Amino acid sequence: MADGQNFITLKPSQSLSDYVASHIQEEIVRGDLLSGDRIQECRVVDELGVSRGTVREAFRILNRRRLLEIIPRRGVVVANLSPSRVHDVIAFVAIILAHISNNLSDKWSDQQIEHLERALIDSKSKFGWMSPGCAFLAIAEKHSNSVFLESYADLKPTLDRVFAKLSRKQPDKAQIFEPILLNRLLPSFKKGDTAQASGLIHEVCHELERKYLESLERTG
Repeated sequence: MADGQNFITLKPSQSLSDYVASHIQEEIVRGDLLSGDRIQECRVVDELGVSRGTVREAFRILNRRRLLEIIPRRGVVVANLSPSRVHDVIAFVAIILAHISNNLSDKWSDQQIEHLERALIDSKSKFGWMSPGCAFLAIAEKHSNSVFLESYADLKPTLDRVFAKLSRKQPDKAQIFEPILLNRLLPSFKKGDTAQASGLIHEVCHELERKYLESLERTG
């Protein structure tokens, strides 16, 4: 727990390298590790009691998720959450999720709606506010093409990082997404209005980037 955020327990079914990656990822999302911080392989080995090979594989996983950069002669550092990086990731997420939304069946079943509702509730217990990234994951999980889910899963940690930082520094900006997700996006899927859902996804992505940039201007 950090800054009022309660993060979900790691799943024991993960491989050891995935477990290590998840551990470091949560440190980055919580803000315990900041942009540019160097992560020493030996520290992780000693802290978690795992092999160097496992840690190196975890670093590769987090590099693919755009959370770490592996720099020759400098080592492994936390990726910079710069405005340009945030713009590129969120712009691509908007494209992927809008496409997924447009390709889903016209009307969701009660079970599928409940899955999205649970994702929203779980995200609130994790971040303090309902998170767009967690809602998007629940939507991506519904698509029959697993490549869309895999692509989004590698981008979601950056959205989590952006939203967590926004929640810590400007909570009034983080809370605006709850009514959009709960009172507009969720009902659009209940009605089977995929066009409206797609438009709302673009709106949420645009607002997330805009609110994050506003928070940088105020807090750095």
